[in-house]
Amino acid sequence: MKIKDKLIYFIEYSGLFILLLFASLIYTNQKVASLFFNADGLAAVLLLKDLFIEHGHYKDWVIPSVGHFFPSMTIFSLILLIVKNVYLYFLIAMWMIIIAMYFAVKLIYSQYFSTRKSTFCALMVTTGIFLLAFSNRPPYNILLVPFYHVEEFIAGIFLLGIQINLLNKDKLTYKDYILIALSALITFGCSVSDLLFLVQFAGPIFLTYSVFCLTRRINFFQYLLFSSPIILSSIAGLFILNFFIVNFNLSTYLSHPSLAKISFSTISAQLIVLIKTFKASSNYFIRVIYSIFYSILILSIGSMIFTKNKKNIKNHIKKMSFLILFIFSSMFFTIVSVFCLTDVHYVIDRYMFPLFYFPFLLFFIPIAYFNIKLLNSKILSYLTAAVFLYTMINILVYTNRSSFKIHMSYYPQYVRCIDKSLRGYGHNGIAQYWDANLITALSLENIKVVPVINSLYAFPWLININRFKDPINFIIIDIPDKDYNPFILDENLVYSLYGPPTKIVICEKKKILIYSRVIKLR
Repeated sequence: MKIKDKLIYFIEYSGLFILLLFASLIYTNQKVASLFFNADGLAAVLLLKDLFIEHGHYKDWVIPSVGHFFPSMTIFSLILLIVKNVYLYFLIAMWMIIIAMYFAVKLIYSQYFSTRKSTFCALMVTTGIFLLAFSNRPPYNILLVPFYHVEEFIAGIFLLGIQINLLNKDKLTYKDYILIALSALITFGCSVSDLLFLVQFAGPIFLTYSVFCLTRRINFFQYLLFSSPIILSSIAGLFILNFFIVNFNLSTYLSHPSLAKISFSTISAQLIVLIKTFKASSNYFIRVIYSIFYSILILSIGSMIFTKNKKNIKNHIKKMSFLILFIFSSMFFTIVSVFCLTDVHYVIDRYMFPLFYFPFLLFFIPIAYFNIKLLNSKILSYLTAAVFLYTMINILVYTNRSSFKIHMSYYPQYVRCIDKSLRGYGHNGIAQYWDANLITALSLENIKVVPVINSLYAFPWLININRFKDPINFIIIDIPDKDYNPFILDENLVYSLYGPPTKIVICEKKKILIYSRVIKLR
C-alpha cells in the first residue's frame, strides 16, 4: 500500500474517531437524554427485549408503523442481547448509525470522484450534518436515534449508490447480479419496515429509470433488470404488512391518508405548516446551504438539457443526471405524500428527510458537475482540515463548560423515587403513554407500567397487548400544570372507579396512588 493511501485511511479513521468521540460526549453528558429516553424510542427497545430476551411473540404486539426495525432489527437486537443495558444500547446504536451513514454517503461520492476526493467529501458532509444533530436541532437530531426512519434512510442511500454503480455497466458480471439481488433485498426489508421508503427511494428510483428508458439513456433490458427488482420488492413488502404484523394500524395513526380527501383548504393548511417546519428547523447557515445546493442543482439540469457532448452523456453526465432526477423525484413524492395527510398534526419533519438531508449529504456533487475544478484534492484537503479543526474546537468548548459531566447510567430521580415507593407492593401499574414505557424500561425494580388514555381505557400503542390482562397495584398521575395535557389521567375518575389508595407518594411532578388490593383495568 502506498504512503498516500495509508494517509487517506489514517485521515478517514481519525475523522470518524473524532466524530464518534464527540457523539459519546454529547450522549454521556445527557443534555439530549430526552431525545433517546422517550415513550416511542423506548417502546422499540421493549419490543426487542420482549422478542429476543423474554421469548415473546410479535403477534401479541400492536405496532403502528412496524416499529421501523428492519433492516436493522437483527443488528440492534444483537447489541441488546450482548450489553443488556438500555443506556449502553443507545450509545452503541448511535455509533453504528454514524458509521453506516458515512460509508453510505461515501459510496455515492465514489461514483463521481477518486478515493481521496470521495473520502474528503464524505467526511465533511457527514461531520457537518452530525454537528447539527449534536446541537439538538430538529430534524437533524433524529439522526442520532434508531427506529425513527433513520435506518431506512441510510439503507436508501446505500441502494442509491448501488444503482448509480450499475448505471454505466454494458456487460454485467456475477458481482453486478449480486448487487441487483441485494438491491431487491434492501428494498423489500425497508418497505416492510417503513411506508416512507416507497415514497422517498423505491418510487423515485423507478421513475428515474423510466425516464432514462424513455430518453434512451438505457436500453429496455437494462430498464427491466435494474428497476423491476426494486419496484416489485417494494410492492411485495407493502402487501405483506397486514400478514406480517397482525395488529397493524398505520392508516388510523395517519388519519387515513387519501388522495380523495385533498382539497384547496387542506393543501393550504399543509403548506403553511410545511413552511413553519422549515423555518423552525433552519438558521442562516442552513438556509445558505439550501440556497447553494438547489440553485446549482437547477443550473446543472439546464446544462444537461443543452449539452451536445454525446460521449459525456454516455458516461459522467448520465450518472449525474440520474442522481439529479432522483433528488427531485424524491422531494416531489415526499411533498405530495405530506399533502395526502389531511390532518396537519402529521406534517412533521421526520416524514421529510430528503428535503432536509440531501442538501447537506449530497452538497458537493452538483458543484462538481457545474465546475469540477472547484473540487481538486488540495482544496478538499484544506476544507477537510478546517472541518476537523472546527470539530475539535467544539469538543474543547463543550467539555470546558461548567455543566459538563459524564454519566455512565441514566436513572432519573423520579423513576428512582417510584422504585423506592413500590417496595413491598405490587409492581404492575398504569400511567399515561409518555410515562409508561420510560418507567418500565428504566426501572431497576422490574416495574411494569401499562399506558392508558385519560379515561383509563387501554392505550394499545407499540405494546404487548397481553400486558393489559394483568391486574394492577398502582396508578401514576401527573400533577397538572398551566399547560393543558390531554394525556394526563383523570384523578377524580380514578377515585370513583377504584376508591382511595392505600398510600400516596409524590415523586417530582408525579403522584403515585398505591393500592394494597389488586384492581383491574377497564
